Amino acid sequence: MSQMTVIDEVMEGCPLLLTINQACEVLNIGRTSYYRLVERGELDIVQIRLTSDDKTSTRVTNESVRNLLQSWSVPS
Repeated sequence: MSQMTVIDEVMEGCPLLLTINQACEVLNIGRTSYYRLVERGELDIVQIRLTSDDKTSTRVTNESVRNLLQSWSVPS
């Protein structure tokens, strides 16, 4: 099975923007590791406003999760 096929299977059904918990689950990491990856620029985040107040929610791009999984994969 090719590297991209495995990643496609892992990411199947994931939304374009993932919550922190969803990204941690897909990557099988904890929140501390998640924040380290964001700090190092290995995961791209976006702030979105879901309501009319000024509160924002953080989401992770599906593409950056895919790219990270690909960078972690060892060619067979």
